[in-house]
Amino acid sequence: MATDVEASAVAAEAIRLVARVRGSLALTSALHELSQRAIGAHVSVVLQAGPTGEFRVTSASGLDGSPLEAWLSTRRAAEAAGRAIAADGPVLLERLASEIPEIARSLDAASAIIAPLALRDGAPGLLLVGFKEETAAVELHTVTVLADAFALGLDRTRAEHESDLERDLRGLVPTAAGESYPAIGPALQGVCRSLAWLLGADAAELWQHDRTTRELVLVAASDGRPPGERVPVADQESIAARGLRLTGPEIFRRADVTGPPPNIAAPLKGRRRALGTLVLQGVHMDSMSASDLIARVEQIAHGLATTLENAQLLDDVLRSRQEVRDLADRLARSEKMLALGQFVAGVAHELNNPLQGVIGHLELMRASRRLSPDLARDIALVHREAERAARIVTNLLLFAGSGRLRARRISLNGVVTRALRVRTAALKAAHIDVTRDLAEPSPQVNADPILLQQAILNVVMNAEHAIGTGGHLSIATRLDTAAGRATIAIEDSGPGLADDVRARVFEPFFTTKEVGQGTGMGLAIAFGIVRAHEGTIEADNHAGGGARFVIALPAQFTRPKMERAAT
Repeated sequence: MATDVEASAVAAEAIRLVARVRGSLALTSALHELSQRAIGAHVSVVLQAGPTGEFRVTSASGLDGSPLEAWLSTRRAAEAAGRAIAADGPVLLERLASEIPEIARSLDAASAIIAPLALRDGAPGLLLVGFKEETAAVELHTVTVLADAFALGLDRTRAEHESDLERDLRGLVPTAAGESYPAIGPALQGVCRSLAWLLGADAAELWQHDRTTRELVLVAASDGRPPGERVPVADQESIAARGLRLTGPEIFRRADVTGPPPNIAAPLKGRRRALGTLVLQGVHMDSMSASDLIARVEQIAHGLATTLENAQLLDDVLRSRQEVRDLADRLARSEKMLALGQFVAGVAHELNNPLQGVIGHLELMRASRRLSPDLARDIALVHREAERAARIVTNLLLFAGSGRLRARRISLNGVVTRALRVRTAALKAAHIDVTRDLAEPSPQVNADPILLQQAILNVVMNAEHAIGTGGHLSIATRLDTAAGRATIAIEDSGPGLADDVRARVFEPFFTTKEVGQGTGMGLAIAFGIVRAHEGTIEADNHAGGGARFVIALPAQFTRPKMERAAT
């Protein structure tokens, strides 16, 4: 039997262990070894109450493994725990096999002592030690000293975890001050690795809620998995999806208690929306009670949610600013093209009248039979060049939108099909594959079919030149009923448009072709034709790198027939 002197020695050694041993696992192992050596117990277990009140193993020595099932679940075992907590001191439990068989089986012991742990946060905790003899000759004061040492150790461990967690989160999670979401992506990988280490998990995962697709997207994982994996929000088998619908962190245990450690899911909630889920896979709850673990996960989830929401809000602001800069650029280009169009129209009209007079007189001269062959040949050359100048003037008028439209209701798909049919032979000769994705039913527009076909042809021929030999061209039509627009999108597999080219691509006589290879009027004419139809044409690069031209025109809708009211 331990004496008071021995109890004092135990207290001194326990204090030394708590003060000097670093690391929660090392400290609890040392305290368990002291407990068994000081009072002759063959097994010692520390239990802490979980969120729903059940007691589970936090640390143990002398057990075969660390069972996940709840302890002290029978009436007699619960009463014994209640007596110890009420007495605020240890209680001797003798003849366990007949009195409290649950504890006898769990400890493989004939007798035991159960003592409360005076934890700082007031959470229920118990020290349970077992003996082979039915009557344990132990000084209970010594057990009290050991229980207090375990309580100090658990409190210190909790403080260490809180400090480590705060330090790591402060160092690894950006505060979102000036950090957009893409910028914090690499840091979140470090966060997940830190969380897995701090919380004793096999892996930590961070999932973001994509509201547009109703999916969860993996953005970071401690095991090195690349981001991008997706699961539907409605997936009942996914812990991430189930966690999104929770009000707080929850432990997911397997029915088989001898299986792998449990998982934890915690929702990441913003002020107005669900942001995602934090998932901890395979959590080994060896040095922390379930309640402590849940509290820490909740603290982490709150910090991550704040960081993600701030980053997303910053992304929204930057996106809005980018859209306003893009809109300003488009307006500036439109104003520039409008001013240029007005200028070109004026010049073309001024040139057209005298040019038509010149062409008329040349035709009269060519009709004369009194011209010598040399003079007739010279006049024919002048007439040919005058006709070419007239075509240039006509093109300029088309760019300025001064051409005369013979508009009627037409099928957009039909115009696209006819334009591609004109270039079929050239596209085959250049080994360019063409993909058509035409909306059904075909969008209807009010347009001049000849001029609109010319605009589409000019864009297609521009794509042919950009591709060269061997490549891909795609053309698609769509109807946006909400915007009241019908669109034609033409994409090529060419090198795309440089920034300086994209800004000037619709200007008359601007070309990137070699001298003599083109006039630089093709896209300018397309621009003028589309604008004359009260539409827009935009040029950009698509994700594959090539150029993308989008023509948008006011759509025509069939009005429902009105039924005559019955008389």
